Amino acid sequence: MIDITHLKCGAVLLGESRFETGDSGVEDSTTKNRGIQTVSVCIYLPCGVVFDDLETLGSSLLITELFNRGTTQFKETNSECIELDGREFRARFERKGTHFSAGGGFERCVIRVDCVAQHLAEALKLIGAVIAAPRFSDPLALEESRRMLINDIRSRSDDPAGLAAQHLTELFFAPPFNRAREGTEAGILAANSDVLRAGHFNALSGGSIIFSWCGATTQAQMVTLIEQEFYFLHPAIRTVPKCFARNTQDLNPLHIAKPTEQRSVMMAFESASMLDAGYFPAKIASLCLGGGLFSRLFNEVREKRGLVYDVSCSHASNRDRGWFVVGFACAPQQFEEASACTRSVILDFSPSEIELQRARAQVKLSLAVADESRGSRCETLAAEWCYRGRVRSEEELLSAVNNVTAESIAELWRVYSPFRNCVEVSVGGES
Repeated sequence: MIDITHLKCGAVLLGESRFETGDSGVEDSTTKNRGIQTVSVCIYLPCGVVFDDLETLGSSLLITELFNRGTTQFKETNSECIELDGREFRARFERKGTHFSAGGGFERCVIRVDCVAQHLAEALKLIGAVIAAPRFSDPLALEESRRMLINDIRSRSDDPAGLAAQHLTELFFAPPFNRAREGTEAGILAANSDVLRAGHFNALSGGSIIFSWCGATTQAQMVTLIEQEFYFLHPAIRTVPKCFARNTQDLNPLHIAKPTEQRSVMMAFESASMLDAGYFPAKIASLCLGGGLFSRLFNEVREKRGLVYDVSCSHASNRDRGWFVVGFACAPQQFEEASACTRSVILDFSPSEIELQRARAQVKLSLAVADESRGSRCETLAAEWCYRGRVRSEEELLSAVNNVTAESIAELWRVYSPFRNCVEVSVGGES
């Protein structure tokens, strides 16, 4: 059973208790000692490059990176606030065997902690302190964070597939969703402490924050701890912009010259959004087409014809839009034939029952694995609420997967005709 509580700051708290219990379902002293009781917590903060100013694109990622590098206001029991540098901050988690991570994204920052239940209060106290008061004025922490983010940007420019994906994003999406997900080097360097503090304040908009937990605790305990340690959240709402479709029909394929042996190619076209009835047909279709050694593209384009070194197909989506991304790498002289063959396989695709069974099994396995892991489960709760405003049951998900047929995929292809609104980018292949 999922517990849902709307907190005073406007944030929502989603919880699922998973105590170790006996056959009766009631915890007792015997079952309590069967193993270590653990809790996983996930926090979604509205902080990502979609909110950044273009001049400081990547400042949100810098804020998130600083969440990993200590705090200026940690209050020890019955003492004044002290500063914890990044080393001591991490050490306090590691001494208790607690795993902590904070990662930036496009529209949200995701903070995760996995800990032994008896250390939950201490873990949330540390997380609350680092979110409330990152070390924005510490030159060393800022420099280390900037260097890490800039290295990520530079490494992508050296990767043909990564470079193709970056340009694909720029062409396929309308602003602000066409921004580089890693930010820009100039934007990260321009983000001073004043910019970071302003972005940080907006990220603490409680009305857009989601807390979720899974494990050996209770909703009442979580409410008490969060309202105690996250007192600084304010009830404002930070709204994510709409992801509008962009007409790409008049765009010619883009090629970027680069001295590489292979030509890396990526294509994107419209498909079902996360809230669309065609969502699961799109997921199943993408697995049938590009989900491993037995997929249609692998067998037709690589195994039978030997046109590519590798080929993939995936479906991604958000609230407003969905899209297929198809990628392959080939010898430059085989590009035209490989591209034509790949398009033909997708356009003419109609899955066999064996392909459908295999893809359904893959989706069910991923759902089961996510449900078994407490860490993955609490993040699933947050994602479900973030995108849907509710949490779907296991029965609902399995029913949706089982109901995908060749006819529902044909309907998806009718509504979202492959390559009708398509962008193609290729990189390299020049000696």
